[in-house]
Amino acid sequence: MEKFNAWTETTQAGSILIRYRDTKTGIKKTHQIVQKEERALIDGKWHTAKWLAEAHLQNLRNLYHSNKLGFSAASEPLEELVETYLEEKKNLAWKTLEHYESSLNHLKAEFSSTAELTLDRIREWKAKMTRTGIANNTLHGRLNDSSMFCRWLVKRKKLSESPFLEGEGLIPAQTAPKPRFYTTQEFMALDRQLEALNHHARVGCHLARDFGLRIVEIVGDGMERTQGVLWEDLIWKPDGSVDLLIRREVTKGQKKSRKAYLDADFIQMLGSRRTGPLVPLGRWEFVNLFEKARDQAGINPELTFHGLRHTFGKNFLQRSGSNQAALRDLLGHTDVKTTEIYSQFEDSYLEEATKKAGEKIREEEQVLKARGQAKGKPSQIIETNGNLSEPNGTNNDSKNDSKSGQISMGS
Repeated sequence: MEKFNAWTETTQAGSILIRYRDTKTGIKKTHQIVQKEERALIDGKWHTAKWLAEAHLQNLRNLYHSNKLGFSAASEPLEELVETYLEEKKNLAWKTLEHYESSLNHLKAEFSSTAELTLDRIREWKAKMTRTGIANNTLHGRLNDSSMFCRWLVKRKKLSESPFLEGEGLIPAQTAPKPRFYTTQEFMALDRQLEALNHHARVGCHLARDFGLRIVEIVGDGMERTQGVLWEDLIWKPDGSVDLLIRREVTKGQKKSRKAYLDADFIQMLGSRRTGPLVPLGRWEFVNLFEKARDQAGINPELTFHGLRHTFGKNFLQRSGSNQAALRDLLGHTDVKTTEIYSQFEDSYLEEATKKAGEKIREEEQVLKARGQAKGKPSQIIETNGNLSEPNGTNNDSKNDSKSGQISMGS
């Protein structure tokens, strides 16, 4: 019987690689990774990752000798395989599908067949993309989507193993994007354009800016699988206030239900209709209307619709004294670390806040001046209806004033 060349290796992180050499091609393969934290209860005893790795290794030898490993899958062109993969993923949200398609188009441009999908070639591709100055998150997305595609190929026996299994650190860590906020002036300009363009799109933008809803919660996922929030989700309370129940099935990832607390101005904006979706628009139509209004308002195209939700978070933190735990619940985050990105402020917002603070100080100074109580000038003379007078209201022409108290009218 031919000897099966297989062994285990321990990574720097402490996990165990189960390796073998394909006897038909001579290529070294990785069959499975056992994480260092893995333990199993077998026959009343706990077994460590090392024991589990040995058990997997023995199973691998048995598979080899029974000819069930399926070595050296025949090379196939990627073009048709990518089309099949995307067809299977067609029920995903349109934005996710768009990302997959973009990533795999780049993969097809670099690799023509499954035989070319090796660790060395993947590393060369990564280095090539890095040299072009591609953004870190874009690089992460392309490699991560390609890794998922390779796992799909292995599952369908189109590839003997995924090159991403051996490439520790091959996919760069994703960095959290800096949130983009709308200034008050920008949102007012957007609101004016939406008021003239489409009432329902205006309602949707207020749901995001004033109450922090996601686009999927407003108009659904765009695949007609889920609707956005409905009139039936409104909870009318005895005190006259209204809550909006954001059902679990319309939230991102169907995590958990939550409530938005609506105000009277928004309820008045909704109008008299009382059935169906709050925003009866398709996702594509809604996005197109938003982008048209944004462009007409002269707003930077980098400010996306999701920036309205970011703006809600920023406004809430400032008005609530930075209560991130409460904001986490209002936004439907599972981790407060996600909420922390809303405490980052752009230069444009900081500039606006500084100007507002300065204007408020000047207004207060003017009020104090008018009362004759400006600091260091308790008896300051003020102008009333074009005439100069003392704080006691006497006219400057009064002959009863002493010479030292008379007002000079010289230029």
